[in-house]
Amino acid sequence: MTALLPLLSRYWQYGAMALLALALGVQSWRLDREQAAHEATEAAGELLVANYRGAAEQARADAERARAEAAIEQQRISDEVATDYQQRLADLRARYDRMRRQVAANPGSPGTGDMPGLSCPAGGIDARALNSGFLEILAAADENTERLIALQEWVRGQADR
Repeated sequence: MTALLPLLSRYWQYGAMALLALALGVQSWRLDREQAAHEATEAAGELLVANYRGAAEQARADAERARAEAAIEQQRISDEVATDYQQRLADLRARYDRMRRQVAANPGSPGTGDMPGLSCPAGGIDARALNSGFLEILAAADENTERLIALQEWVRGQADR
């Protein structure tokens, strides 16, 4: 050991340089490993962002498709209710036209056919005008009823969508 001391005291710089070279190698290896981990983290982050953007775009497309489908369905419901309403209104008007013709043909008699019995008015009153006015009020009330029924059907159909 005593022989080693003179050598170490004379060549200690080489030993220190060897230790520094070893430390540099270890640090370089650690730096490379950390850089690789950092690059992997960045790549994972970029992939996450790309996946998020893709999912957001898909969600937008799905929402747009659902909105378009809902608009088509709402229009179908509106058309269906409007057609049904127009048909019921035409049937109602045809029924009241038949009643008006019956009243015009039999002005002094109680109701006939589809029309419930209307008693003859007291003398001096125009029975045809009275029955006709009553029919007009009744027809307007029935039309309003049909309109409200159609509106309720439309609202129910739109709410279900």
